Amino acid sequence: MACVNNDTSEQGDKHIICGDGICDRMENTTQCQEDCIDQLHIESEEAETTAENSLAFATVVHLEGQLRFPDKRTYDKVNSQLKEIIDLFSEYDALITIESETPYIEAAEKYGNNMLSYALEHGHGVGIHCDFDSMSQEQATEAYRTRKKKLI
Repeated sequence: MACVNNDTSEQGDKHIICGDGICDRMENTTQCQEDCIDQLHIESEEAETTAENSLAFATVVHLEGQLRFPDKRTYDKVNSQLKEIIDLFSEYDALITIESETPYIEAAEKYGNNMLSYALEHGHGVGIHCDFDSMSQEQATEAYRTRKKKLI
């Protein structure tokens, strides 16, 4: 059975002959499926592979300004959770970004073991999470610069 009337179709100076068992460069799986059935199978496999591997989403962990670290025990608990998250994402070659406000950065300076540095060492992103509320642009810029210097 031919895909094109009379088994041929003119395209410029070239003829497409469907049903000859040859999937030439002028034919495709839409117009000459019987000639290009192998190509159809390959395209289907490529589509399945691409679909299986193409999940994309972003994860950002915010260490909010409301966090409080009254003691090292509280800080260590948060760090344990952060490490677990970082290690889990790393295990699956997935990336996260951790954004921190001032309380975590100050606690890291005080107690050490900064999980933001650990995240960077494992290829993840870190950033400043700034709760500027009603600051002027100049105040916000200065607050951002100060936090950035302390980040890692």
